[in-house]
Amino acid sequence: MSDRELKLLKRFENIDIYNIEKGTKTTDTDYHLSAHYDGKVNMAIGYGLDLYVNSWATVKKYLDEANEKSDSDFDFEKTYKLSDEVSYTFEAITKKYRTDFAALSEDEKGVLRAALLEMKLKKNFKTFIEQEYEFNNNRYNSTNVNTVTYNKIKTFCGNIIKPLVSFPLPSGEYAGKLMEVMAPKHRNTAKNRLNSGDYDKLLDCQKGALLSLAYNSPSLIGNNLKGYIAKYVNETDPYEKAKYRTLAWAEIRYGSNSNKLQGLANRRYQESDYWGLVGENDTDENLYYNHQLGEIAELGLEEKLMIKLALEKAEMNYNKPGGGKYTIQGKAEKYETDYPTTHRRTNYSFTIAELLKAVDVKVVNVILAQIEAANKKIDTVAKVFLEKYDGQSDYSIDPDRNGVIRKAVAKILENSDVTIFNLMQWLVLETKKASGQASDQVKVATNDFIKKCKTNLEAVIKDLGDYQRPGYEGDNQGFPDELNSDRAKEMVTAFSQRLPVQTPKCRSFFKSFITEEEEKVEEEQPVQEDEADEIEEVEQVAETRPRGGHIIWYDETLGEVVFTTREEYERRNGGRR
Repeated sequence: MSDRELKLLKRFENIDIYNIEKGTKTTDTDYHLSAHYDGKVNMAIGYGLDLYVNSWATVKKYLDEANEKSDSDFDFEKTYKLSDEVSYTFEAITKKYRTDFAALSEDEKGVLRAALLEMKLKKNFKTFIEQEYEFNNNRYNSTNVNTVTYNKIKTFCGNIIKPLVSFPLPSGEYAGKLMEVMAPKHRNTAKNRLNSGDYDKLLDCQKGALLSLAYNSPSLIGNNLKGYIAKYVNETDPYEKAKYRTLAWAEIRYGSNSNKLQGLANRRYQESDYWGLVGENDTDENLYYNHQLGEIAELGLEEKLMIKLALEKAEMNYNKPGGGKYTIQGKAEKYETDYPTTHRRTNYSFTIAELLKAVDVKVVNVILAQIEAANKKIDTVAKVFLEKYDGQSDYSIDPDRNGVIRKAVAKILENSDVTIFNLMQWLVLETKKASGQASDQVKVATNDFIKKCKTNLEAVIKDLGDYQRPGYEGDNQGFPDELNSDRAKEMVTAFSQRLPVQTPKCRSFFKSFITEEEEKVEEEQPVQEDEADEIEEVEQVAETRPRGGHIIWYDETLGEVVFTTREEYERRNGGRR
């Protein structure tokens, strides 16, 4: 097990011993290296070796192993003289503590808890028992605690707690070795909570965060976290990997404090910081505020966008009024109000607002960077169209990499530059085609998507001064292959009245690319003999051979041939076939 895996756990379990081990703390060493109150009612020694939960056989096993590894030994033969008649070895007093503590009633344990907390806050168990316990008797001898109970706990502290805290570990180095022999049990617990092999694929800092969770309570590594980690370690796409690392980070940070305690929130903030959103965290400074914000600011646009999307779109439960779920962002804002990240320390950890600021990136910038990286160009109208697509405006379209618009750009870049022609083809024609065999619900969503695309383009055309072909050509040199009548005709059809919104500017815009010369050339093309019957049928407003579920017919109201679905044809012509 690496030092980085243990570092976080040592800090959480006992920062004073950790500093003694590092050599940065040289005062009150015996006090900190002795048995101490661990925050509940139990006494522990070193980095959280619980003297009540663990049997003496387990405690001795760990101490023996530490004796073998350490430069100094814990002396089992040493005795503490309680009185002229009574002396204890560490073994004897540990066993007596376990049996006598187990025999206490819940009321008596409550009084003991108050006494131990007072001793801990004053950082002096032995002198507190000798000099201050009776002086503070009003603290314990209340209407709910009778004199018999008070005196029993006073005796317990004097006869058991005082001897128990009189056996300090020999050094900080020994405490570190003791933790090393204890930790594998908890590492195996963390390892076994995950899918087979997943733990070994993690960074050391991530293993350290999970080790801390397992040490605190194995159940903290639940199904949600397990699932995110499985997707994170096995994902080959670096951007998807960033998303699942973010989801695991949020689950540790905001989804692992069922007891709703500020102290646990503090620990979860640090554990999630150590898990990290980017890179490997392996220094003491990296456990606190801003340790990653600088690194996140240096991420590529795509990674930032994936983190942002995970925070803004993924959902978590958190007592939402009326039921349902919050997004991670929504839960984090509520959670951090209840449990501030700055509790009892200055800049304890960064807030969700600070993180969102660090990953604030517009989707259009990501797409433009993708086009540039592919050594391709984008025309003016397509660029303005995408600039409206910022994830916030009325024209926003799903910014996810697997969303329609991102996939369309990627598909276009396989073969050509990005122009308004091929962009609209993929967003309108290809989307419509893909939904041909879909459910009614998908078709409705598709039509809504197409309507949004067309509404966006209408606004773009208006912003650009109601472009006609000459103006468009002037601003878009370098795209001759895309400025052709065949593509324009497809677009005119795509934006015809059969689609779910009136778009005269769109139709006019695309139709402006069909010049009179091009139409004349097309009209002068010789008619093949086998096509004569089909042309005759078109002129009689009759059905032609189906093409991809559509038919071609002549619309007298428009004065042109149109390409529509069979259902639309029948609706428009009163059911005639």
